[in-house]
Amino acid sequence: FRAHPDWVLKPTEGRLPMQGRTQQVVDLTNPDAYDYIYDAMDKLVGELGIDYIKWDHNKLVTEAVSPRTGRPAVHQQTLAVYRIFTDLKAAHPGLEIESCSSGGGRVDLGILEVADRIWGSDCVDPVERADIQRYTSLLVPPEMIGEHVGASPAHSTHRATTQELRMAMAFFGHMGIEWNLLKEPQEDIDTLAEWVAEFKKHREWFAVDTVVHSDAADPAVRLDGVVMPNQAAAIYRFTQLTTSQTYPAAPVRLPGLDPDKVYEVSPLDVSLDLAKQDIANGQSPLGWWKAEGVRMTGRALATYGIRPPALHPAQAVLFKAVLAPVESAE
Repeated sequence: FRAHPDWVLKPTEGRLPMQGRTQQVVDLTNPDAYDYIYDAMDKLVGELGIDYIKWDHNKLVTEAVSPRTGRPAVHQQTLAVYRIFTDLKAAHPGLEIESCSSGGGRVDLGILEVADRIWGSDCVDPVERADIQRYTSLLVPPEMIGEHVGASPAHSTHRATTQELRMAMAFFGHMGIEWNLLKEPQEDIDTLAEWVAEFKKHREWFAVDTVVHSDAADPAVRLDGVVMPNQAAAIYRFTQLTTSQTYPAAPVRLPGLDPDKVYEVSPLDVSLDLAKQDIANGQSPLGWWKAEGVRMTGRALATYGIRPPALHPAQAVLFKAVLAPVESAE
């Protein structure tokens, strides 16, 4: 900045915009500034063999005027960022770039064309993430949303949560682990390994699935899922965020299935063990919460629904719906 004071976005000579984190914003619409930044990154990626860049953006862009033109520069600044992503990836095949959103401030539909994933939020508390990811997934495909299994208590809220909830909430997205496993007992690490192995079984078709959300009258619950393009199978997530007004929770509808086909609905293997706990069935047995599950038509599942396990607040389970084999007539 001392060498090139005209490389910073600012409205007038003699005054800088308000600082954030003691920083100012480089004017990427200035060709000289752009070339300097791009060339430096291009050199580092090449010399060091960098294959992943997390593009953070923690300084709010205030009074975004280019001194070079005297005109507002937000749009051209954004296009310049896209060009850095595009040109770096073209020059270095295999390079992946994450656009760090930290709650949505750096995610737009344009960045999805040039980034490999976005970061849903710095808050990895799974209770908060239920709605963060719910609404982000209305526009961003889950496989592009960074969703991590974090520690408990969460650093951002100090809320303690179960390992199962933290794993279930990261299951549909770009699943990662943000957790110091060196401090955890082997039992928890083994459980995490089971969930990661289960996730890897499905992640290829998660990337082409249809994302579905079920509207419920109960504000305490969430039901979302991913359905294969041919509607042959789906995985759903039922989350009990807080205590429902009724007990047990009302049936939840499962959208996205072929109404005229019969499906076998059963717990996903990693959630099946919850049936052994009192919280799984409430005051009466939940007949379908077993490996063999229950058979229902897609129409019945979408219009009436199915009763979920009775969970305590801040818990979630995963279950699947798979086309039932056609029984041949004797």
